[in-house]
Order: sequence, then structure tokens, then C-alpha cells
Amino acid sequence: MARWRVSIDVTRGETGDVYALREFYEKVMDNLALLDVASPSLCGEPIGGPVAFNLQVDATSLDEVVSRGIGALRAAIHASGGVTPDWPLPPAGDGGASAPRPVSVRFVGARQELAAS
Repeated sequence: MARWRVSIDVTRGETGDVYALREFYEKVMDNLALLDVASPSLCGEPIGGPVAFNLQVDATSLDEVVSRGIGALRAAIHASGGVTPDWPLPPAGDGGASAPRPVSVRFVGARQELAAS
């Protein structure tokens, strides 16, 4: 099994309150840490565009890297109160009017890290 560095772009559907977006992404980082994701980092400003999450994944193939990386990030997004496409939306007591808009998650790339010598 090898260690890979994965980069995933995330764009949140709402673009209004920059402070709320920053708080959301900080919660995602906290939840990645709770999931024992190795070395998560966040790059970019959440002002209407994507931010890049970088994390380390142990895997034997690129398919496994993509699955583990995106799976961990989507789990952290949901634990932070966000939603992603194709996953169930949380129930809203007001018929869905206040349900959050989905967060877009896009795999950017991965590179295998060299073993420490």
C-alpha cells in the first residue's frame, strides 16, 4: 500500500456570507481530523469559487485513492452540515425551503508520495 497526496476542489452552493463559508470549511477540516485523515490542508478563499482540499490517502491503486479521498471529504462535508450531490438530503422542517444547496466535489489529481528513507 502506498501513500498518495490527493487534491479535491470543493465549491459550496451559497456564495453570500464569506464568514459563514469560512466557518463551514473550518468545520470540514475539523471533521477530517476526526476521521483520522492524514495531513489535511485547505487552499483558497471561499468567495464564490472552489477551494482545494489536499489530504493523504493510503491506497493500492488510483481508483482506490479517488474513492477514499472523495469519500472521506464527502463524509466530513455532511458531518459539517453540508450536502453533496447523490447523497440523501437532511430533512428540513419547513418542507425543504431552508435545506442547504449541494456542495460540488471534484477530484483534481493525486500523486504518489515517496517513502521516507
